[in-house]
Amino acid sequence: MRLGAIVFATILLSAGLVQPARADMVAGNAAFERGDYARALAELMPPAKNGNPAAQVKVGIMYQDGLGVARDPEEALRWYASAAKRKSPTAMWRIGQMYQRGEVVPQDYQKARGWYKRAAEFGSMAAEYNAAMLYLAGKGGPVDVEEAVTRLRRAAAGNVLYAKVQLAELYLAGQGVPRDVGAALSLYRDAAEAGNPSAQVALGDLFSAGEHVAKDEADAFKWYSRAAEQGSNAAQFKLAKLFRNGVGTKKDPAKAAELFQKTAAQGNAWAQLQLAAMYLNGEGVARDPERAIELYRRAADQGNALAPIQMANVYRDGNGVPPDYDRAIALYETAIDKGDPAGAFGLASMYARGLGVSQDHRKSRGWYHWGAMRGHVPSMVSMGSIYRYGRGSRWGRNRGIRKNLEQALHWYQLAAEHGNETAAKAVKELTTRSSANSAVSEEMRQGTSH
Repeated sequence: MRLGAIVFATILLSAGLVQPARADMVAGNAAFERGDYARALAELMPPAKNGNPAAQVKVGIMYQDGLGVARDPEEALRWYASAAKRKSPTAMWRIGQMYQRGEVVPQDYQKARGWYKRAAEFGSMAAEYNAAMLYLAGKGGPVDVEEAVTRLRRAAAGNVLYAKVQLAELYLAGQGVPRDVGAALSLYRDAAEAGNPSAQVALGDLFSAGEHVAKDEADAFKWYSRAAEQGSNAAQFKLAKLFRNGVGTKKDPAKAAELFQKTAAQGNAWAQLQLAAMYLNGEGVARDPERAIELYRRAADQGNALAPIQMANVYRDGNGVPPDYDRAIALYETAIDKGDPAGAFGLASMYARGLGVSQDHRKSRGWYHWGAMRGHVPSMVSMGSIYRYGRGSRWGRNRGIRKNLEQALHWYQLAAEHGNETAAKAVKELTTRSSANSAVSEEMRQGTSH
């Protein structure tokens, strides 16, 4: 009887100790969810110190992200390590992330892979996904697509949306798995319907291009819109282009400009180029060439190769700003120094028209040829035009270039092979004329023989 009383008292004492700890956890989690991090830290610290791994992870998160306390990643790592000893998969996963990013600890993909694998063994689907991505990239060890696919399938089954997106990409490419467009589309749709912006953009791309699915611009617009609402920079940019061109929706330059503004502000250089063109033309915004120049500069500063060419074109043509041929030539020459044939195309146009330089058709042809030999299709078309029609006078210091239909056909054919419609039309015209001339010559030859 006495022993039973002791046991009963022990149970009561244990219950008394456990109940406050549970209350701390409930109150702490509730405070964390509503964003009251100072209160959450105060409530969760006691159970964390008593070895509760869930509390330790939450305390670690607050130290890592500076929530309700000064940011201290080292302290966060200590809490995660303590929770990991108590087999917390979330703690293991977070340690893996710190090694992958090199946060507090030296970047070490091998250790990151090890922590992810350990977390996955204890049920972390997020860790399965992260481990799979390291196997795909060959970080922390050799590339192992088969292992990556196995882990992605497990993570996808665990409803990790990014795992579904990655697995869909592999099915489309036939990488590590047999190519299966149906499986890819199913995975993209699952993730997209669940709100994953990457999946939504991927579906938008497929419907926009008509690749693997019937082309459907309205569906592309729908998926880009959903992703854009979530702040996807890529989706906002693509949606802006649809509004600008009236594809899949009613043309709306003002809406296009608004979306380009958003994504340009986030550093999207291509959006800056589109927006610059709209400011130059007063399309959806008040015309402002100086603003356009500023946007071109911002895009160029990010290494966008087209930006300095477009800026040079503005200075060459005096489009809303006074012509500045010296600046245009300098920009073209800088592009040429970087091997950009578009720079040569621009400089050739200045020699052809005598803008800022003495008109020189042969130098113009030389720069068009330089660009054409580097695969620049507009330069190929220009070479064809030069030889089809000839350039300048046959006499004087600035001697021109004689017609040469054989050379013209050669360059037009090269451009046509790259899909240029103007060149294809010229090829048809020249070959038709050549056939007609040959027929006439043959008739004349036969007539003189009788």
